[in-house]
Amino acid sequence: MSRRPVLMLSRTPLARILLFFSATLLGAFLAFTLSRLIGLHSERAALARGSHRLLDQGNLLGMEIRQSLDHLTQNPPPACSDSDIAFMRDLVFSSLHIRDVGRMHEGRLLCAAGVGRLAQPVDPGAPSFTVRGAQVWPAANLMASPASHGFMIEQGGVFVVLNPETLTEVLDPAPHHATGFLYDQPTGRMVRVSGEPVPLSVAEIAASRFLVRDHVFYQPLCTPTSTICTVVYERCREYEARTRSRVVLRTLGGAILGALFALSVITLDIRCRSMESQLRRAIRHGCLTLVYQPIVDLATEVVTGAEALVRWVDEDGEEIGPEVFIALAESKGFVTGITRLVMHRVVEELSDLLAQGRLRISLNITAQDLQNPSLLEELNLCMDTAQIHHSLIGLELTERSTADHGLSSGAIARLKQAGYYLYIDDFGTGYSSLAYLHQLSADAIKIDRTFTHLVGAQADGSRSVTSSVVLQILEMARLLELQVVVEGIETPEQSEYFRRTLPGIAGQGWLYSKPLTAPELRKLLQETSSRKSTGKLF
Repeated sequence: MSRRPVLMLSRTPLARILLFFSATLLGAFLAFTLSRLIGLHSERAALARGSHRLLDQGNLLGMEIRQSLDHLTQNPPPACSDSDIAFMRDLVFSSLHIRDVGRMHEGRLLCAAGVGRLAQPVDPGAPSFTVRGAQVWPAANLMASPASHGFMIEQGGVFVVLNPETLTEVLDPAPHHATGFLYDQPTGRMVRVSGEPVPLSVAEIAASRFLVRDHVFYQPLCTPTSTICTVVYERCREYEARTRSRVVLRTLGGAILGALFALSVITLDIRCRSMESQLRRAIRHGCLTLVYQPIVDLATEVVTGAEALVRWVDEDGEEIGPEVFIALAESKGFVTGITRLVMHRVVEELSDLLAQGRLRISLNITAQDLQNPSLLEELNLCMDTAQIHHSLIGLELTERSTADHGLSSGAIARLKQAGYYLYIDDFGTGYSSLAYLHQLSADAIKIDRTFTHLVGAQADGSRSVTSSVVLQILEMARLLELQVVVEGIETPEQSEYFRRTLPGIAGQGWLYSKPLTAPELRKLLQETSSRKSTGKLF
């Protein structure tokens, strides 16, 4: 049978308290960290969306400016005439973002839609920037409202004035902020046209990479086809204030999950602690019971032996599976106590049948049992006192328990020298090979029920991959002159398959009998004794 280790915590309440608080803090820390990472990722995505929206808006403004300049350039009325001024005013009124338009000559303003013809040409000052043949004044005074400023562009003798904040009005409400730039890529010059100044270089803005500086998140964006660049940003303190409630809730949720995990582990540990204590008491007071799975000769269906299986009902009346309590005992180092109890209980219940040589009883031995030299001495004394020949006691070792050949070979050799019958249990699921079996000097192998269940459908003789593997195992056993016991036989087809494949093969399973108590086994032996060809196995 396979056995799994059981993890146990320290026995002290302090360890459980430490586990609870550690798991709670760890859950809170992981949730906090994950929340911050998710929040930062979301923030970067939001800033990137804002930058693209801003850039799209800038490109739309550029198209509107170009169309306005083209209309003014192509207008047939004489420059600054009444019809020209009326045309310019219609253009301003129909535009969403243009504040004023007008005409210039030799760098001086002649007329504008807002004020009409100027009595004297006005010098707007030197332009701050020139890009693609257009001159730019980022903060020109509006003639219709000298206290106001606008973003002015001149090309071909006509100019257009825009609201400088038009570019950034498309952003979502605070806390996101934005700054717009005109960028002349051939010269590398850049001028701010809207928004507040940002402490980024031209190269950093042109690179369009997210960065953090002076506790501010920045997402610049420039494209090769546009003269507009944008920077959308948010101050860290604003971001922290905006996301604090979400981070707190997620951190609290992580702490709760950590606490629940710790409580589940502690509950499981307490249950295992209680199980361990109960199991130790059961061993000490002999409260474990045995049942016996009959082993039959498949050719005659006569019972030739049985495997002793240990059972336990805990103090709450719950039946605990051997895969659970054997694993627990093995992990805590007291499984040999169970082996000793089984050994003495077998002699107590079936000593007369064993002394008469009427059957062989097999016991399961663990790796810890092999490493305990006193167990062999106790086993010898127990059998000799009851006058039971050692060959009538089979010792079942799993392949995994013999995997460390250096540790197991000496113990196995001593068992063989003492005359005990040696089985390799669950054969085919572990590490055995032809040479390895020969070195172990095993007397028999027990084919694992996994193979039995799979070959049941192949009783018609067809050669599946599974049946080929089974045939190889049986051929290996034949070459080494090993007895074969097939586990888990449940159908007549399975029995017929193995009976036909290898003479002298034995089996066990529910087809022949469920595990029986000692009185039930005696009754079964009486019922089948008339078919037995000989009265003794030894």
